[in-house]
Amino acid sequence: MLYIRYMFYQSLLFTVIVIMNYYLDPYLTPPFTMVDVAAILVSLLVLFVVMMVVKLYRPFKGLRYRTKFLLSVPAFLLTIAYFVLGAWLFF
Repeated sequence: MLYIRYMFYQSLLFTVIVIMNYYLDPYLTPPFTMVDVAAILVSLLVLFVVMMVVKLYRPFKGLRYRTKFLLSVPAFLLTIAYFVLGAWLFF
């Protein structure tokens, strides 16, 4: 159960990172304007919230790094599957 919960948390974390990158990437271009500053502030706010979620990772300190890495790979693939399935269903 601990492994499944870790994969779920990792999948959520990867989802937030991918969504942030997808939506904020077009706004961050040189020369930096007020839109860029606003996008950076929004991304920092989201990263702050994600760092608060990292506190949920405390029960997983007992897992080995190799196990964490091996569980993170399927979690990332699951995140990509969410986006592919969502794009297939809604677009």
